[in-house]
Amino acid sequence: MCERGGGGMHGKKTVAVAALLACAGHVWGESMTEALKPCVDSNWVAGAVASVVASNGVLETACVGCADRETGRLMTPDTVFWLASVTKVFTGTAFMMLVDDGKVKPDDTLDRYLPAFKTLWVQSEESTPDKPLLRTARNPVLLWQLMDHRSGLPFLAPYQRQKGLASIPLEEAVAFYALMPLVADPGTKWSYSNAGLNTLARVIEVASGMSFETFLRRRLLDPLGMTETTFFPTAAQWARLAKTYQPDEKLGLRETENGFMRLSPDDPPRHAEAGGGLFSTPRDMEKFARFFVNRGVWNGRRLLSESGVAGVAKYGSQSNRDSFGHDGALRCNFRVYPQAGLSYVWLVQYTGKEWGGNQAVAQERARSVGLRNAGHPDLK
Repeated sequence: MCERGGGGMHGKKTVAVAALLACAGHVWGESMTEALKPCVDSNWVAGAVASVVASNGVLETACVGCADRETGRLMTPDTVFWLASVTKVFTGTAFMMLVDDGKVKPDDTLDRYLPAFKTLWVQSEESTPDKPLLRTARNPVLLWQLMDHRSGLPFLAPYQRQKGLASIPLEEAVAFYALMPLVADPGTKWSYSNAGLNTLARVIEVASGMSFETFLRRRLLDPLGMTETTFFPTAAQWARLAKTYQPDEKLGLRETENGFMRLSPDDPPRHAEAGGGLFSTPRDMEKFARFFVNRGVWNGRRLLSESGVAGVAKYGSQSNRDSFGHDGALRCNFRVYPQAGLSYVWLVQYTGKEWGGNQAVAQERARSVGLRNAGHPDLK
């Protein structure tokens, strides 16, 4: 059985202070595993897997704590995680592959591929809570805006909020989006939108002539050998899924349900959700990381042009000063540091805002130690 560590957050003050110092401090020469163990012992995370990847392979992997505390199942490189919005990097990559093929252009208008988006509606400036008014949108949606959350499309259709992200077939979901008022004129406002990424995936279907999941499998997942990455987990993969935990004042952490995705094999039907539906493992994500560190090349074969990689970084990810990537609803994170030739993968299943700061410290602790050990210039 996995040890639960020091109990809830109402233990002795000295224990809490010691845990904070152990997690947040820097100990030169320690491994990511050593850095994360105090965070697990203190119930900040039930378990996690962290990896640092370079162009020639994995430099360091830490598997700490439990994937299922009740059964004692440990975190391993083969544990399955729901990636949530880390999926968006995969969708952006698939789109840029289609750009490489000459099938689409980032500046193309959306209605060129999906005519239902020819006439779009947005809430008028003259609207009031008692009298909502609509007007036609001033600009068309451009394809890059779907990746960059500037299309004006809402976060999700109401049905998806109620039934889960993967509850509607992609074509049907996108048909709903075309009927919904925009939150702003295209190109004028950043507004986080899973609907935008799903609509982009539907464009990929129309332009490629195959389903989004088939395109992703043939062009990216199979060439990289990412056999465990899927929208549709098998029974064997469900059995390896890490449980989701949230803060609990008495237990420290307790198992919980996730509100966005139904994480159960007994909840059919399930459909591809390009904004957040993929499941994967640490071994698979390390391959994805190495692919990006090598700027679109895998085992000597170019799968994505360097301009395509730049497009993913610019439009299809959350970009910082020296990195790009994306995080997810259950705190998974994937980041690429192009100048340093490194990538960082953090896989965990955690929800809840109350102690989110502690989990964030654990994640940052693993990242800083792992990149420093790998020789990242900013962390020496």
